[in-house]
Amino acid sequence: AHVRFAGIKTMPRRYTPEERIQAFWRKTRPDGDCIIWTGSIQGNGYGRVSNGTKVPTTAHRFAYEITYGPVPDGMFVLHRCDRPSCVNPGRLFVGSHMDNMADMRVKGRSLRKLSLEDTKRIFEARLFGARPKDLAHIYGITDGSVWKAIQRGRKTHGGAGFSACESHAKKAIA
Repeated sequence: AHVRFAGIKTMPRRYTPEERIQAFWRKTRPDGDCIIWTGSIQGNGYGRVSNGTKVPTTAHRFAYEITYGPVPDGMFVLHRCDRPSCVNPGRLFVGSHMDNMADMRVKGRSLRKLSLEDTKRIFEARLFGARPKDLAHIYGITDGSVWKAIQRGRKTHGGAGFSACESHAKKAIA
């Protein structure tokens, strides 16, 4: 936030760590056992927050770090509750990339829950203009998983793009 003095824009105000933490918690609300981030949200559902550096971080990682300390290099902050917008430190834990992938499989968030037929249907529906958000709701997966299914569909059609597969998809659906 820039400060104005006599109508002149000055350097941004520097917040103390305590002020930044207070501002962070003001942008949350309780929801059952979760504490939901109500500030800026990325397209994947994760909160985004300025941590005082030039590079913003995810809200749940910030919540973990202000509660427990720094996350070791190469490690991730994972959710026990599987809600990307949850910042409740008691529901967060540190794990490796492999831990994150295993957690996804256990909670049913991996593409492996889609059959090849489902993948084909998602790919073909997208050819005809279906929105990824709608397809995610229909199949019970994330938008990101829809896009992965579409990529998998492209590979099964010989690597061709949408326009090259459109006539094939129309025949397959008809």
